[in-house]
Amino acid sequence: MRTRERLRGILLATAVGLLALGCGSGGQPASQDMQADAGATFQDIGAGLEAAPAADIGGIEGDSASGADGALVDSANNTPPPGSVTMVINLGDSLAAGYNASSGHGYWAQLKNNDDGQHPSYASKDFTRRLPGVTFVDRAKSGATTKDVLAQAKGAPANTTGHTIVIVSAGGNDFNDDILAMVDPIKAAVVRNTVKSNLVKIADNFKDPLRYAGGATIVLLTVHDPTDGRGNLPALSGLDGFCKTIQGPVGLLVGGAAVTNLVALDDEIKKLGQRSDVRVVDNHGAFLGHGYHHADATLPSYHASDPTLWFSNDCAHLNDRGHHEVRRLIWHALFNE
Repeated sequence: MRTRERLRGILLATAVGLLALGCGSGGQPASQDMQADAGATFQDIGAGLEAAPAADIGGIEGDSASGADGALVDSANNTPPPGSVTMVINLGDSLAAGYNASSGHGYWAQLKNNDDGQHPSYASKDFTRRLPGVTFVDRAKSGATTKDVLAQAKGAPANTTGHTIVIVSAGGNDFNDDILAMVDPIKAAVVRNTVKSNLVKIADNFKDPLRYAGGATIVLLTVHDPTDGRGNLPALSGLDGFCKTIQGPVGLLVGGAAVTNLVALDDEIKKLGQRSDVRVVDNHGAFLGHGYHHADATLPSYHASDPTLWFSNDCAHLNDRGHHEVRRLIWHALFNE
């Protein structure tokens, strides 16, 4: 037993040290000079995805990891919210803030106002046209943990004139910013409990009948996996930030543990979909096969009709296509269309 615990400690210490070398202050990925290697380049694989003709993109909007209905939603209730929606609130982290998306193409921006030229099949599917006169509240901020997002929720304005929709992206920074949470099952369990507890408090915040008399529908997003379930990355040059760490020995040493712990975290988030006021959009499941192994036809999650990359080059954030897919999944979760 002592030998196994010592080995576990050595592996964890090694992993922590290697991860620390790949991160800057505050747990944020450190930018490093890229060196060309024998593999394909990120630019080669990702080239043209954002510039694809609108008709091409529109033709595959419903073809993803999500199946025939175009969405992966774990919820007890998938009926559209009441017609009296008067406020939509955006809470969360860098994903919710549209980090790395081009102007107007983060999922929140697209939910408010669709780019009809880029996504013609969504010309009538945005809040501005579906919910005329609705009030938009954006409190998302890059780097936010679930504790921060709880504060965002508590600081949101009251809505006593109708129903409220609240969209929440949170949990990724709780996991990614705590190195031990990624590789140590004990610490990972602590983080899971913290994330779930804070998400419950966020949802409960909008059950206050004095502040949200018309009730609220909460949409929670699970956390995506850029490695497509493998815990490592192929030999691509042009990747930045945390990608460089995963490409090294860390991916081989602890990548499997990180994937296992991330799946367990997302499973806890999905359980909240049993609440009648919560819809859970499974980003994790929908994005499998669209991470950095997207071109690998041997993957169980490989999509022959759409083997495209939905991430930017830092292993944490999404490109425009990825943000569109999140918007699409959220819209389906809310309106079943």
